[in-house]
Amino acid sequence: MIAVFAGTSEGRLAVDLLKENSLEVVCFNATSYGGSLYKDIKVYGYPMDLETIQSKLLEHKVTDIIDCTHPFAEVISTNLMSASTKLKIPYYRYERPYLESEHYDHYDDILRDINKTEGNIFLTIGSNNLELFTENVDIKRLYCRVLPTEVVIKKCYELGLTPKQIIGMQGPFDTQLNRAMFHTLDIKHLVTKASGDAGGFKEKLGAAKVLNIHTYVLGRPQIEYVNLYKSLETLIKEISEERK
Repeated sequence: MIAVFAGTSEGRLAVDLLKENSLEVVCFNATSYGGSLYKDIKVYGYPMDLETIQSKLLEHKVTDIIDCTHPFAEVISTNLMSASTKLKIPYYRYERPYLESEHYDHYDDILRDINKTEGNIFLTIGSNNLELFTENVDIKRLYCRVLPTEVVIKKCYELGLTPKQIIGMQGPFDTQLNRAMFHTLDIKHLVTKASGDAGGFKEKLGAAKVLNIHTYVLGRPQIEYVNLYKSLETLIKEISEERK
């Protein structure tokens, strides 16, 4: 049994490729919505701590761990490498490529610079760190684009954002749609993360450049992965060949 820890579109692709190679798969996702995207396999759709992860790996007699979680989900990746070491289960990390750009290492630095400016701010950072901006920036300046799940939208309301400030949509988005949103909302500043091409990063930067919008990019966490792959197809091929 191979365990795929998902959180991106590549997670679904990894599952499909494994199934095409007639390999048994169990999938782990941090949200119920993410878990609902998988069919015909066992799926866990909630966050797990290290102890629970280890228990589930043993329960399913997992022989390989494939980490396709989001580039910014550093806690889960660290826990998976720890579980791999303790249980002696091989760990493989797929890291989606991304466009190199100037970036910030911490949100505090972004907040420092953005508070020296004026104009509307468009946040495409997910929901986990929205409070850093609602609590430290004039909230009237903020617009956020988030996944339109009940939990996420509720959090936006609880943080004091109004309906006109919440764009509930599932991406990725092309340059044209980004440009239309930025123009309509009179955006002057874009805050985003170096999420990679699959996350629509290049399209956001392209739209911002056309409209002369200043962009603040949070760089990826510096994690020392083991067995790091830039090609998902190569990763799956190697695991499949080991089973022959």
